[in-house]
Amino acid sequence: MDMFLTGIPQTLLDILDNKEERECYKLKQLAVFPTCQLISIGINIPGDIKNNERIEKVFDLATEAFERYLVDNEIIIRHVRKKYNPTGPEFYALIDSKRDDIKKLCINFETFHQVGRLLDIDVYQRNDVGELVIIDRDFYNLPSRRCYVCEKPAKECTRAKTHSIEELRTKINEICQSLI
Repeated sequence: MDMFLTGIPQTLLDILDNKEERECYKLKQLAVFPTCQLISIGINIPGDIKNNERIEKVFDLATEAFERYLVDNEIIIRHVRKKYNPTGPEFYALIDSKRDDIKKLCINFETFHQVGRLLDIDVYQRNDVGELVIIDRDFYNLPSRRCYVCEKPAKECTRAKTHSIEELRTKINEICQSLI
């Protein structure tokens, strides 16, 4: 079944407004818990439909698996928050653990879990002046993520618009069919 048949179409302005809200939330959480790392998870959905019941179901299955994965790796989760916005579902977890350990676990989950390739898992911390800092793959000189359609670097495919939205959605539907 096509996951993209229902939902409220989102504009670029909707997405940018939500991005600003997310950044404020991250800063507030890290101000309250300055020694923690903040994990933020979104789902990579191309096109203007970013959320609906099926997308939320896949997201819930993925984030529940991610939480189990952290616990299985002896990571203590201090606080979790999920939000279901028309611009897409969001997951946040405050972790009191070493940044390097957390980021490596996140990369492994993105790379090897069945739905991990659809997720955007970021790790944040605050710097000495209180600014939000993302800990990304470049920080560790790791290769960039791969496109789930052709296996080339995902950023290249995105910039060049190598794949149509329909092609990307077809692949996402295939991945998600095995989950739900």
